[in-house]
Order: sequence, then C-alpha cells, then structure tokens
Amino acid sequence: MAYLQSEAKLKTSFFENFSTGVLNLSNRYKKYRLYSQTVSELRALSGRDLADLGLSQSMIESVAFSAVYEGSKDKASFS
Repeated sequence: MAYLQSEAKLKTSFFENFSTGVLNLSNRYKKYRLYSQTVSELRALSGRDLADLGLSQSMIESVAFSAVYEGSKDKASFS
C-alpha cells in the first residue's frame, strides 16, 4: 500500500514539475517577445523623438531590457 501511495505522489510531483517548467518557458518566451517588440519600436523612432524621451540610439537595448525584465519584478502577476 505504501508503494502505491509513493508512486502516485511521484507521478503527481513529476507532472507538477513538468507543468511548472512549461509555464516558466512560456513566460520567458513572452518576455523575450515583449523585449524584441520594444527594441523594434524604439529603433523605429527618429533621433529627435528619442531625444524628446531622453534617450539615445545606444541606450535602446538597455532601456528595453530594464523595462521588460527588471520592471517585471513588481508585475509578476501579469506574466
């Protein structure tokens, strides 16, 4: 009887771990797509538009990274 209970617990644990892994992978992909979209939109702006935002061309990747990955700590429930 103890064997059956531990086997059932093992299967549940495996599927929980697998589903957690899939969700993590999905969230990472969504963040990557958001980062790519942000970089693309910022690169489409002219130098004057970027200057109005207080940015330069060399800052685009770091600003996008900060907005997506570092800013998401406060918004974990939306991921």
